[in-house]
Amino acid sequence: MLRAVLDTNVLVSALMKPGSVPDLLLTRFVRHSSFELVLSTSILEELRRVVRYPAVRKRIHASDEELELSLQMLDLLSTPVEVKTRLPGLLRDADDEPIPATAVDGRADFIVTGDDDLLALGSHDRIRIVTPRAFLDRLNRRSGQPGSVHEPAGDAAWTAVRRQRTR
Repeated sequence: MLRAVLDTNVLVSALMKPGSVPDLLLTRFVRHSSFELVLSTSILEELRRVVRYPAVRKRIHASDEELELSLQMLDLLSTPVEVKTRLPGLLRDADDEPIPATAVDGRADFIVTGDDDLLALGSHDRIRIVTPRAFLDRLNRRSGQPGSVHEPAGDAAWTAVRRQRTR
């Protein structure tokens, strides 16, 4: 199974834009276990911080309780990674270092991001760095099921999967 780190910008986009490619990726992860989501504490902490920014929070059409449930679900269903690797100088913005470091220590196959600095690398070690669309296309090719940006997601699916996996 493919292992992927989703950059915080992809996770935030998924929460803000139902039906978007990032949302479809999370739907594929939750509903179909199409890939293994690898996350570190630093990525989850950044996600929790960013979704609380007023400009971001007003674009997430979920109650505080629903948002918290979604964040807990990501934490529960993802594969946790303790990051020990340091990659100084790899990226222009040192704040982005946890993304490739998580991928290295989590033995990820892909980093999925919208960050131009990361995308410009193309790869690091054996880890491919791709856009959300490129990763979704790859998942679709592997499964033989074409995806659609109109595939419904919804919190009900997350809740159902969470109940199944916690039994």
